[in-house]
Amino acid sequence: MLRLPLCICALVAIGALPAVVSAQSQEVARTAETARRRGEHERARRIARDALEQGTSEPDDVAALQRVIGLASAALGDADAARDAFTRLLAITPDVRLDTDLPAEIRSPYLEARGFWTGTTDRLGVQVELDEETSSLVARAADPARMVSRYRVRVRSEGGSWREVARAPSDVITIPIPELTTARSVEYSVAMLDELGNRVYRRGSDESPERAELAPIEVAVVPGGDDASRALAPAVDPTPFYVAGAALAAGAIGLAVGGGVSTSEAHRLAGEWSSDACLGAAPELATRAETCPGLDDSARTNETISFVLYGIGGALLVAAIVTFAVAPSGSSRADEAPLIEGAEPVAEAPAPMFGCGAGPGEIGVACGVSL
Repeated sequence: MLRLPLCICALVAIGALPAVVSAQSQEVARTAETARRRGEHERARRIARDALEQGTSEPDDVAALQRVIGLASAALGDADAARDAFTRLLAITPDVRLDTDLPAEIRSPYLEARGFWTGTTDRLGVQVELDEETSSLVARAADPARMVSRYRVRVRSEGGSWREVARAPSDVITIPIPELTTARSVEYSVAMLDELGNRVYRRGSDESPERAELAPIEVAVVPGGDDASRALAPAVDPTPFYVAGAALAAGAIGLAVGGGVSTSEAHRLAGEWSSDACLGAAPELATRAETCPGLDDSARTNETISFVLYGIGGALLVAAIVTFAVAPSGSSRADEAPLIEGAEPVAEAPAPMFGCGAGPGEIGVACGVSL
């Protein structure tokens, strides 16, 4: 009768262990910081390094300890150790700042570390995605400071058991997930460990895991069938795009023709205005405006109209080109989709009487009538 309570207590203790360890690391970091503020720089650095050598610290604790090591080492004149500590500190907490009133010999290694991170676009971290083709979890890691010696990935399918995989540093980590052949998602956590075993980066945990999902499969069900279906991504009908593009192109052509007519009329009126006909019998007694009233204004009006028509027509032409360019493929992917086990083939829809397809070149349309 005593075994069950004992087992429960043991499990609770194991589950609480990370929190206890983190609390201990935080207390050590505070002790080291107190020693540093008292001017005991060598002791503060030794306390922080001893804590890191335990290999149990979480990222925030590592950052606090590296800050103490950096400041203490700078105060002791050990610029290399200070720069390395500040580089690791900024890898974990990029936004950390030091007091501007600190002496230059202490801020100098820190500024050198900031310069390192300013010169690189990558930041410490991992991007995770699922690869359906290879049924695997792919983690793309970034570690510009080369402070990671091991990756630890824990993964499980929904309702399954955790499986842990440890890998050496690499830009791309691929972990086979056989369950992806039936499951569409997995839960995972990723930790990046330094050479002592401390976590310098963590994403997810057993208690609060991250989740990665594959794109959902859209299933088309055959009417009258018993769940007869297949994985089928429905094709989007491109006809509305083609019709809209053709209408925009026709409008652009119409406006261009109208602009040409207005331009021609403006040139005709301008020529008439400049001709001798508008000088009159006695040029010294009447101006062109008096001899040909309204002619110059009409020419200018037609010129303005032509500019407006050309501008609107050009905009419509651009819109037509964009509409054709974004038109989806009208071909169905039914032939490419594998049948789900136990499913019947999906009956093909009858071809429409009027249909459009890709025309000549990269952008074009060809329509026909099926009888």
